[in-house]
Amino acid sequence: VLSDRRHPVGFVPTMGALHRGHLALAERAARENKAVVVSIFVNPTQFNNPQDLALYPHTLDQDIKLLATLLPLGTPIWVYAPNAEDLYDQTVVARDFNFQGLDAVFEGADRPGHFNGVGTVVSLLWKAVPAQRVYFGEKDYQQLCVVQALKRMENKDLEIIPCPIVRESNGLAMSSRNERLTKTQRERAGWIYQTLQEVARQGSASAPNRLGPDELRNLVAKKAQEAPDFQIAYFDIVEEGGVKRVDHWSAAGRYRALIAVVFHGVRLIDNIAL
Repeated sequence: VLSDRRHPVGFVPTMGALHRGHLALAERAARENKAVVVSIFVNPTQFNNPQDLALYPHTLDQDIKLLATLLPLGTPIWVYAPNAEDLYDQTVVARDFNFQGLDAVFEGADRPGHFNGVGTVVSLLWKAVPAQRVYFGEKDYQQLCVVQALKRMENKDLEIIPCPIVRESNGLAMSSRNERLTKTQRERAGWIYQTLQEVARQGSASAPNRLGPDELRNLVAKKAQEAPDFQIAYFDIVEEGGVKRVDHWSAAGRYRALIAVVFHGVRLIDNIAL
């Protein structure tokens, strides 16, 4: 793949089991670059739960067919589907990174070592794929912050493009994990986004009686009590661009609400800008 500033390549790293959210990333990359590389690799070092790794779907043929629907755009799309030895050589282990606390809370607290695995595989993929722009969805918001930190740490000359969350008709954020829910459960899971929308309304700077961060936390806790099938792993308000918890609003501040729930044994994450 010819890769330079005059012929930029867009890169979309994925773990396969592609859905419309991934397709939106690839479509944007196809519209903004001369060629696109989509990697499909289920990275073992970012799973701290062996059952999660065992349950993760492998659907390479279906993934390729889905990506082929973008070929009418006229941009070449290359699929890079390495095995673990291709990327890690002989030792499939994660490096230890100092992410300055970005990896110690929320997903990092509940999944120890997860972001070391993410950082390791992203670093290896950046070496394997010559690209000027890398596309990540905002659903994995903390991961996006970690990847931006990794870029600074490694002084990479590339642009990270955050892309909006793609949602199902009921607002549920697109995720391969959604496939583990029944049709009825999947519809019910729209509760997560409905809750975030309420947080955004009540926490908006333009709200006539704006709630503070602690009041929003209490609001979500109360809503969860009324919906016991949703077990809140965490809910919090953080400063935009990182994961620093906030306890009061500032005039120039930009904020984001993060949530993770376990619903019928499936862990689902989401977020919304305030």
